[in-house]
Amino acid sequence: MSAGVSGAPAPRRIGITLGAIIAVRTAINVAYRAPIPFLGAIAATYGAAVDTIGWLSVAFSLALFVAPGAGLIEARLGRSTAVALSIGLFVTSCLATPFAPSLASAGALFVALSVAKALFEPHAMSFVSEQVPFERRGMAIGLIELSWALAFIIGSPLFGYFVEFGRWSSAFVLVGIVAALATVVLFRFTPFVTSTPLAGQEGEGGLSRRGLKAIFGNRMALRMLLYSMLISMPAQMTTLIYGQWFTQSFMLTPTQLGVVSTVIGLADLAAELATVAFVDRIGKHRSLVASTAAHAASLIFF
Repeated sequence: MSAGVSGAPAPRRIGITLGAIIAVRTAINVAYRAPIPFLGAIAATYGAAVDTIGWLSVAFSLALFVAPGAGLIEARLGRSTAVALSIGLFVTSCLATPFAPSLASAGALFVALSVAKALFEPHAMSFVSEQVPFERRGMAIGLIELSWALAFIIGSPLFGYFVEFGRWSSAFVLVGIVAALATVVLFRFTPFVTSTPLAGQEGEGGLSRRGLKAIFGNRMALRMLLYSMLISMPAQMTTLIYGQWFTQSFMLTPTQLGVVSTVIGLADLAAELATVAFVDRIGKHRSLVASTAAHAASLIFF
């Protein structure tokens, strides 16, 4: 981690930091998540077949495998530089979308957006682990994860409107501007890039042999990696397919599809508010078991 100021930041400043992180992550997640139901319409603007959206989704997901590189960049360049590079890549990619001459070039920008997301988010979560005591960490992570729900609640109507009545790239430009403004707050008014870990939280940064051995030699860590993958796969496939399904089955316009998609965001919002309210109270393990059982049941009876 980069060198920081002495002592832990005041709770008020941590609150401002969490708010700025939520704003940046909301913009990033809007660009990453909200376009997926509209990929068919975006492909159509380039005269491409609808089945190409599967490959775009694969590109989105594979780009996230660069996430471990976030620690390596931070170890070499420092947190402030690493965060600036990741958000800079995101903003640049968003502002470049209006100039994409082909679906392949637009896809390349989508991949760049996903890479930026993968590089930024570990820094957000590491800040929480460094600055928030374990007994309150579920609430803090739940607040940050509100950005995932807001991506659909705000982003889906936004993309639906621009796909139908304007240029789809305008939505990317807008979220890029929001991310840039939130980044100013993050660097200027919060301890995000200068914070020091809580006592007992110091560790070795970057991709070291020792760090990798600690992860892959830990059965619990491997189980959680497998768990995350198995949870994410059906969610990603559902998000990819339902847009085309709703459009073809119910003849929804892009604007109508965007409004309908907010239901998914509201469900996410309810889950994340429940995380904020209950996880620290009832315990992390119980919460994980209960939520996984509910998730499995919903897939079985879908």
